[in-house]
Amino acid sequence: KIRIRKEMDRQLSTCLFKIIRYVNDKKDHIPPITSLDANPFPYQIAIPATNDSWGSMLRKMLTDPSPP
Repeated sequence: KIRIRKEMDRQLSTCLFKIIRYVNDKKDHIPPITSLDANPFPYQIAIPATNDSWGSMLRKMLTDPSPP
């Protein structure tokens, strides 16, 4: 059991390091931070209420002004 656990730990560590290397290499699409604001990216994530239907969500998207 100990040998299997050590091998599993080694494989997991190797896999995680590969993921970290890949993520650090592929970040050209992220825009540069040009302000000192707490939220430098002007995106807003809105989670609709559970009782909203697709139709009502689409209506809101079409009638509500876009966030600043």
